[in-house]
Amino acid sequence: MTEQQRLVMKFKDENGKNMTISVYDPKDDIKAEEVKPVMDEIIAKEVMIANGYKVKEAVNAEVITIRRETLDI
Repeated sequence: MTEQQRLVMKFKDENGKNMTISVYDPKDDIKAEEVKPVMDEIIAKEVMIANGYKVKEAVNAEVITIRRETLDI
């Protein structure tokens, strides 16, 4: 069995649609106080643009854990 974590940062663009950035294997025990400034900088520097719309606001961030188990068949 393998386990992998992913930090998913969700943003809203100027058109009201959600956009996400995923970071695989974030450091253990990452805190909101560390993620929020990064999200704010992504917005300020206009790093993400999709279909001509810039990211406008940070919606949320979450750490997702994925466990995989190979089954013998």
